[in-house]
Amino acid sequence: MAMSSWINIRSGRIYRSTKQSKQEDVLASLSDLEPHECCKRLLAKVCQKDVEERSLYNYLNAFAKFYLKYENDWEKVGWKTEELLYW
Repeated sequence: MAMSSWINIRSGRIYRSTKQSKQEDVLASLSDLEPHECCKRLLAKVCQKDVEERSLYNYLNAFAKFYLKYENDWEKVGWKTEELLYW
């Protein structure tokens, strides 16, 4: 049975999603935020990687914290997000 999934970046928390829908869920959750385009690209890239589920959610939760910290500066969020890809 598939687990229901949803992501709330505004609250700084990202909840588990099913493996099949994780990329769509992440990008859909960003659509109302109008993020810097680099953030969308980076999130799409990491969601397409064949990474362990735990690593993916650790990454996404870190992204959510950057979003909350740099809410009005998408360039900083993008830069911090890009750093995460090389952990």
